[in-house]
Amino acid sequence: MLRKGSTMTERLDRIEAMLLAMTERQNETTATLAQTNATLAQTNATLVQTNTTLDRLAERQVRQADEIDTLLGAVSTNEVSIRELVAQISESNQRFEVLRQEAIADRQHSDQRFEVLRQEAIADRQHSDQRSEELRQEAIADRQKSDQRFEAMQENIQRLLLEMHRTNRRVDTLEQAG
Repeated sequence: MLRKGSTMTERLDRIEAMLLAMTERQNETTATLAQTNATLAQTNATLVQTNTTLDRLAERQVRQADEIDTLLGAVSTNEVSIRELVAQISESNQRFEVLRQEAIADRQHSDQRFEVLRQEAIADRQHSDQRSEELRQEAIADRQKSDQRFEAMQENIQRLLLEMHRTNRRVDTLEQAG
């Protein structure tokens, strides 16, 4: 009987250890999500830098367009130079468009990856919560069974003590009569 009580305690200890392990896993998942958020923040900082570069390129493009207008008005005879400037503007526009498309693609990729990681974290959290609840319910059921066994043992001990007391009285009565 005492051995079963020890086994039940060991089982409760194992369940408690499992709950602690699940809590640690949940903390690791939270840490992974924090790392993902940090990576996303870094990506956003890179996008801000890219946008700043794009803004500078756009300002440069506007300035170059203004310079072209000034050059056309002031130096109409220098057609070769003007063609070179137009080519530079076109190249800048192409680079601007390439950089803009890359920034858009990077942002979309980051958003998709973040969503995947977020969904994984949510699924892990739900699974962890569900498993914690299952283990908690098992622990409650085990505790109730243990309590019932303990009460049954207490009743048996009480009956045995009562019977022993009665037997002792009979022995005492027989000894006094004998």
